[in-house]
Amino acid sequence: MASTHRTGPLTLINDPNTFSALSYVPRSYDPTGPPLPLMIYLHGAGENGANKDAWSVAASKHKTEGTPPEVLSCDTAIPELANNFSVISPHAKRGWIREITEANAAGPLMAFMDFLVANQGKMDGIPKFDANRVYITGHSDGATAALKAAATRRFAACLSVACGGGDGHKLKGVPVWLVHGANDRILPVRCSDSVATTLKKVNGESGPAGMKYTRIEEAPPTEECMLKGHMTNWPTYKDPAVYDWLLSKTLPLAD
Repeated sequence: MASTHRTGPLTLINDPNTFSALSYVPRSYDPTGPPLPLMIYLHGAGENGANKDAWSVAASKHKTEGTPPEVLSCDTAIPELANNFSVISPHAKRGWIREITEANAAGPLMAFMDFLVANQGKMDGIPKFDANRVYITGHSDGATAALKAAATRRFAACLSVACGGGDGHKLKGVPVWLVHGANDRILPVRCSDSVATTLKKVNGESGPAGMKYTRIEEAPPTEECMLKGHMTNWPTYKDPAVYDWLLSKTLPLAD
């Protein structure tokens, strides 16, 4: 049975057939007003595990500079995010690589999207949202899965932050913005380089589906550590240009 539970600005929603998720709805949301743009955020491998739940997606020690659910949970998100988007962050106990990349046509996430569509405006934490302005983003393994999900053409745009690779040929007509650190020690920058090379061929760098690629030479953290260069989520999700770009994209996608 679907359920919800609220703590602070986030609400826990649960689809018993797919995933539990954290949901954020802007304070200004009016149920009688226009539907909201919706951002789906997919977490990295650090939040995987049977001993973790959806709340772990917002439990990072990097809350002031981290991912959308992290900064929204403690009211440190920039206004371009906090005021303009509903954000839903599903939790994959087995990890997104297994749930999406190894699944047929991103099936589990598409089933979760069907759950959101069916319950929008009816369940706490699932506001009415604009079906033509649903965006997908993710960091690390979540970025890899976001690219896979974007190939279903169900999302108006994809923001991939430090992905582990993807098939750019399947993203023809899909607006994609790639971000990666050239010094990434976890997932080498060549993972995004290869996707970018293909996207330039199939979508170009201008027009409605023109690809963007931010290749950060010295991405954080820059000191010697296991995660050196991998936390490109820090600068990405506090960049107003990212949200302006997302909002400029809408379905249907170009052929």
